[in-house]
Formats: sequence, C-alpha cells, structure tokens
Amino acid sequence: MSTPASVSDGEKDRRSALQVAILGVAAVLIAALIGVGASLITTDLTGRNSAKEARDDFLRSQRQIAYAAFIADESALERTEDVCSRAEQPTDKTPTARAIFDDVETAYNKLSIDLSAIQVLRGGDTPTYASDVTDAHAQASFDCEVALKLTSLLAMPAPPAESFDALLADENKARRALDKFITEASTVITD
Repeated sequence: MSTPASVSDGEKDRRSALQVAILGVAAVLIAALIGVGASLITTDLTGRNSAKEARDDFLRSQRQIAYAAFIADESALERTEDVCSRAEQPTDKTPTARAIFDDVETAYNKLSIDLSAIQVLRGGDTPTYASDVTDAHAQASFDCEVALKLTSLLAMPAPPAESFDALLADENKARRALDKFITEASTVITD
C-alpha cells in the first residue's frame, strides 16, 4: 500500500511534468507569435518599399512622356512659326493669315498643356526651363499674330519684313531656352 507521502511525491511529479509541458507550449506559442510578428513587419516594409519603387517608376515614365511631348510639340510650334515668318514671301501655296495663326495658336496651346503636365509632375512650384520656352513662344505667337494682322488690315500682299524681326528674335530666345530645357530634362527624367 502506498503511504500518503508517496502519493504526494507522485502527484508532485505529475504537477512538475504538467508545468514543464505548459511552459514548453507557452514558449512555443510565444516564439510563434514573435516569428509571425517579425514576418508581418518584414512583409509590410517590403510592401511599402515596393509600392514606393512602383510609384517612382511610374512618375519617372510619366515625366519621360511629358518631356518628350513637350519637345515634340515645341518642334511643331517652331515649324508653324516658321510658316508665319515665311508669309512675308507669299506664294500660291501660302495659307491664309487666319489659317497660319490658327495653326500657331493650336500648337502653342498644346505646348502650354505640356508645360502644365511637367509642372504637375515636378511638384507644381518647381521652376523649369520649359516655362522660359513657353514664354518665348507666347511672345513669338503674338508677334506672328501682329504681323499677320498687319497684312490683313493694310491689305498688303505681305507684311513688311521688319514686322518679323521680333518674331525671329523670340524664336531664337525660345531655341536658347529649349537647349537649357533639354539639359534639365535629361537629369529630371532619370531621378
């Protein structure tokens, strides 16, 4: 028969074994929670970095598109201004003064839209040489309009050559600003 002391020793052993088992399970659960927490934190940080990289890549590609559109539309505007400056030597194929100015105005409006896109993609208030290019072309477009109106108002076959001097000066100013813009664009689109 067993004595009360031996029963209590056996019960103590079972309690000890149960406590060790409970502590072991608790340790495993704590380790699992720490592992899951670390995994979630790592996943979150990786996700944030991936999202930032995707956003940066998207903005970079949008800047490239906007700068390319600006350069293409500037070139188109310059060609229409050249038509305006050649209007001083009209031929049978020379468009009417209104058609010339409508083309210049349309091309200038496209350039202005491109400038707005660039400003948005650069952060709004960030200065850019694109503004200088657009400003020079705005003046050139105005000079073209004045020269063409002189032709229409005075019923002249062509405006006097002097009326194109300002247009040519503004076109040259636009070309110089465009050179600076292209240099700026090459650095901005790679950021």
